[in-house]
Amino acid sequence: MTKKHKSTRKQEANDFIIWRAGTSVGWDCTIAEIARETGLNQSIVGDACRRRGWRLLNGKSDVWREDLVHRVDVVQMIKGMPE
Repeated sequence: MTKKHKSTRKQEANDFIIWRAGTSVGWDCTIAEIARETGLNQSIVGDACRRRGWRLLNGKSDVWREDLVHRVDVVQMIKGMPE
């Protein structure tokens, strides 16, 4: 097996691990959260998401899933409420 094939298989395996973590929460997560969950480096997670077109909240607010923006408002509202 050539080096290129090993790299491709590793990338595909990482992509699957990332996909599994992201789909388990409906992609309502950050790159950092997926990295923590999978044990992968954040740059690997970010690169895979960009390459595969997986949209998620990335912790920097520059990539939002348009259908999830309202959830941030609700969470912020709940956090501001007394317990």
